[in-house]
Amino acid sequence: MLVFKNIAVYYNKEKPQNRPPAQAAAEFLCAEGANAAVYDDCGTLTAENTDLLITVGGDGTVLMAGRAAAGKKIKLFGLNAGNLGFLTGADVSNYKEILSGVIRGKYSGRDVSLLSVSVFKGGKYIAQEAPALNDCVIKTGGARAFTLELALDGKTEHGFFGDGIIAATPTGSTAYSLAAGGPVAAPEVDVILLTPICPHSLTQRPLVLNANAQILLTPRFKREGDYATVNLDGQITYIIENGDSVLITTGKRKLKLLQAEGADFLKTLSAKLNWGNR
Repeated sequence: MLVFKNIAVYYNKEKPQNRPPAQAAAEFLCAEGANAAVYDDCGTLTAENTDLLITVGGDGTVLMAGRAAAGKKIKLFGLNAGNLGFLTGADVSNYKEILSGVIRGKYSGRDVSLLSVSVFKGGKYIAQEAPALNDCVIKTGGARAFTLELALDGKTEHGFFGDGIIAATPTGSTAYSLAAGGPVAAPEVDVILLTPICPHSLTQRPLVLNANAQILLTPRFKREGDYATVNLDGQITYIIENGDSVLITTGKRKLKLLQAEGADFLKTLSAKLNWGNR
């Protein structure tokens, strides 16, 4: 008996090499009795027409689809046709065996939190509660370090001086934040990580904050014309200047991210990132 009947198979149209495996997966699912179709745009999908969203690609494809599916009660499963594939549930090379099990309920899953990011520029929103599955990165737009003033839950704390800062979800803790020296957070932990990028101080270290924290970051530049970029999941970018601000919270939307049956977080860390290997 099929648990999932209406299935969308999504690939990034900027990577046309992933269309053939996406088409093959959709044809297999149809042969198994599901209603499956290939999409290169998942923005129109709803819970009424889609039970399961399958991505074919790498982690970037999962991030694109995840932001679109979050809050719509559409479950997401990734087939890795990229490089690392940390967020994907299985490799595309053995998709038939894996998908046959998934559509019959043989999977594990977890509710994933996303960040909610609002960007204020000139007293107006240029982004309001925009979702980020991995992280929000605020980074210098040039070669100069700058100050980011931090207000936590309405109270001014202090500033970070360096190349910028990464606000990451537990899902994103194994991405850019990890490369910048941040901790790995288990997926079931409800936190926001703040990891400085090249801080110009030995005393500034990553922070682990409650998921309910209200984080307001305001850039201060020494030179006129300097700016910073606000980047969501490495895919969406905004420009901020002196006096603009970025509000980061945990969003209300959740994403149900599926893994193949028997998947384990520490095993994935070991397999994908060589965690604990000697």
